[in-house]
Amino acid sequence: MARRSVQPPSNCAVCPVRTLALYWENDDDSADAIRRLRKGTRDVGAKRFLVREGEVQDEVYSIYSGWVARMKAIGDGQREILQFLMGGDFVDFPLLSGRAASYSVQALTDVQLCVFDRKVLADYMSERPALIQRLERWISMEMNYAYVRLLDIGRRSALERIARLLLELYRRQERLGLLVDGVMSCPLRQQDIGDALGLTSVHVSRTLAELKADGLLELHASELRILDRARIRSLVGLPTDQAMPE
Repeated sequence: MARRSVQPPSNCAVCPVRTLALYWENDDDSADAIRRLRKGTRDVGAKRFLVREGEVQDEVYSIYSGWVARMKAIGDGQREILQFLMGGDFVDFPLLSGRAASYSVQALTDVQLCVFDRKVLADYMSERPALIQRLERWISMEMNYAYVRLLDIGRRSALERIARLLLELYRRQERLGLLVDGVMSCPLRQQDIGDALGLTSVHVSRTLAELKADGLLELHASELRILDRARIRSLVGLPTDQAMPE
């Protein structure tokens, strides 16, 4: 399977992640409207910050390709990663209201963004009931994601936490059509995984080795393959016919 171009298309109607975007309505008029609203595109290098905690954003971003992380600084140079974001994700929908950011957003890889004026996009969405409903669903999904992470950190073992996170990321990349022969490009460092799940890098390394030894996954040179999805789902407490939270 060929990887898609990393540059967002000028025609939003043919964008491969358009149906995942917060502001998308499934019609040609929506594509034309979004194309007119979009200020442009932007390439952001790995490790650069898109949003810094405490800032008020005049621009908001939708990810076309690449990986970013929402995070909170917790002192002494440490951080907690709140969420990993990728193609189709809206970086900062909580900031559409014009409030100061309560978190930072950092690129983990080179990232390609679609850029919008915050107020213009907020006004556009506020006039469309279907988009308001879509925003409400996103908020519900974000809350569900937060509950799952709290449960992970508070009650699940390191093995369960890491298995669930990797399965979730694998499934999201699969949904985007980015798996190549069943392999996912996984740019996360052990520190990134640890900062998302409340684990040390040493603990992450040991747990990944256990998952590989058990034949559940392969992870080599930033490439991940899930070998036994049914066993991983069973490990994290998901019946094989139950969908993971979006």
